[in-house]
Amino acid sequence: EDENLTQRELYSKRMNVNTGYRFGVPEIDDKAYFSKGQVAILCAYTGSFKTTMAVNMAYNNAKLGHHVVYISLEVSKVDLLYDLWSLHSTDLKFRMSIEHDAIRRNKLDKKALDYLFDEIVPDFEREIAPKFTILDETEIGDFSEGTIRDFLTEIDMKNPIDIVFYDHANLFKFYTKQKFANVGDSINQYVSFIRRISIAFRKDSETGETKQLASVLLVQ
Repeated sequence: EDENLTQRELYSKRMNVNTGYRFGVPEIDDKAYFSKGQVAILCAYTGSFKTTMAVNMAYNNAKLGHHVVYISLEVSKVDLLYDLWSLHSTDLKFRMSIEHDAIRRNKLDKKALDYLFDEIVPDFEREIAPKFTILDETEIGDFSEGTIRDFLTEIDMKNPIDIVFYDHANLFKFYTKQKFANVGDSINQYVSFIRRISIAFRKDSETGETKQLASVLLVQ
């Protein structure tokens, strides 16, 4: 149908679809955003807080109403959930913020523990959890393109996905039967197939249109 549209109509259509997702860092958000059909790559050395930034990005976009899927091979599902509870506790609606390290290490006093489970967690379950899906290595056995696409399709059919986070590409090689000559080859392979998933995820059975996803890939 697009061939019948004027350039202005095509532009408007693209702008309506690619409204842009935020990084959650004001200095970056003022200058850039990423959209459906694109892969944003966070690349840094080990210990450079890539996961911290990615979790913040994921949480902020879920808070804006976007459905986020976070595929984690480095942080367990439970620890990631603790990080999200801690992030949620910084919302100005709460009178107390909870450090994620205190949750992980069971260092909360009774007052903080009660506030966490009486106020913060129930609010998180209502406001954020329906828009935030976490998958870790215990749930995806083979990180081939077909397997990841199947998992995402199953999730998308229940709750349409907007953004997928892959944390991180260097570890994918340990969860697939495919053999690579070196780390660079394996990362290039995953960047390529994540890009394919982002550009042409699946066809909508009702409209016939090809759905796109925004993707964020962590690399070290």
